[in-house]
Amino acid sequence: IAQDAKHKLPATPQLEEVHAPLWSAAEISIAELQREVSELRQHHAEQAESVDIGKRVVSDLQQAAERTSAQLLTWHDEMLHSEKEASSQLSGQYSEMAQRLSDLQRAHTDEQVRIALARLKQRADEASAQQ
Repeated sequence: IAQDAKHKLPATPQLEEVHAPLWSAAEISIAELQREVSELRQHHAEQAESVDIGKRVVSDLQQAAERTSAQLLTWHDEMLHSEKEASSQLSGQYSEMAQRLSDLQRAHTDEQVRIALARLKQRADEASAQQ
């Protein structure tokens, strides 16, 4: 822009003397603006790269969360199955122990009946012997 304006104005020594510092300052300002634009473009490119990296990280985390969720569901199902098996085994063992206890109680009762019968027989024998 400064170059275009400089070429369109008639070149006179007085004009050159007055405007030379202005043109120089304008050219410096333009160079600074171009540098700043370049820096902004670089910064924008870096941010875009950071955003891309962030998106990949988020995607990786989502995939890891999905895998972990699937593993947890599988583990939960396996645990439920194991608990059902254990419960079934314990129930069977409990039934078996209850049956053994019942058998022991019956055997104990049978033994008590035998002892009582033996005492009665003994008393009957003693009573018979006394008569």
